[in-house]
Amino acid sequence: MELTMRNQMHYSARASRCRTLMISIGLTLLSTVAAFGTQTPALEPGVDDWLTRLENRYQSGFSANFYQKSTLQAMGIDDEAGGKALFSPPGRMRWIYEQPEPYSIITDGNTVWIYRPAERQVMMGQADSYFGGGGGTSFLSDIKRLRSQFDATIDETSTEETVVLRLVPVDGSLGFSSVYLKINRRSETVKEVVTYNAYQDRTLIRFSQVKMAPEVKRQDFQFTVPAGTETLMLSP
Repeated sequence: MELTMRNQMHYSARASRCRTLMISIGLTLLSTVAAFGTQTPALEPGVDDWLTRLENRYQSGFSANFYQKSTLQAMGIDDEAGGKALFSPPGRMRWIYEQPEPYSIITDGNTVWIYRPAERQVMMGQADSYFGGGGGTSFLSDIKRLRSQFDATIDETSTEETVVLRLVPVDGSLGFSSVYLKINRRSETVKEVVTYNAYQDRTLIRFSQVKMAPEVKRQDFQFTVPAGTETLMLSP
C-alpha cells in the first residue's frame, strides 16, 4: 500500500511538471505569434522616393551602350539601331549610332548637331526647339526634369527586381503621350525607356554596360563640321 501511494505521488508530480512545461511552451508560442503580429511590414518606396533616388544616382551623368527599336503602329514597321551614348547634366548628350548606319546626335545644351556622314550633311539648330524642352529621352541629361515635366506613378507591371515608373507629360508639346522607365531596384539604374506618342507608335531604348559619373570633356559635346559637309539649319 505504501509503495502504491509513493507511485501515485511520483506520477502526480510528473504530471504536474508536464502541465507546467506545456503551459510554458504555450505562453511562449502565444508571445511569439503576438510579436510577429505586431511587426510593421517594410514600406515599399513611393514615387517621390524613386525620383529622389534617380536624381542622386544620375546627378553626375552616365555613359552606356544602347539598343533602340522604333515601331510605327499603323504600318507595322520596326526599325532597329544601336550604339553608344553619353549624358552630362544639365542638357548635354552625345548619341553615336553605329548600326545600321553611322550618324550622330550631339548637343551642348544650347545647340544640337545631327550628322550623317554617308550623306555628307549636318543639321544644326537650337536644342530646346529640337528636343521640345524634354522631349524624346533628353530628360536623361537632366533627370530633375522628371518632377517638373511629368506626372509619375508606379506602374502595375513592376516586379521584385524591377520598378516601372509611368510618366505622363504635364505639357502636350513634348511629342509623346507616355513614358515608362524600367529601373533595376538593386542598382537604381534605368534599364529601359519606352515612349508612346498619340498614335501609339512605340520607341524602346535599352541600356547596357552602364557607367555612372564618367569623365567627360567639353569637346565631347561639341561638333566641328567636316570640310565638304553641307550644313542645314533646323527650323526654330
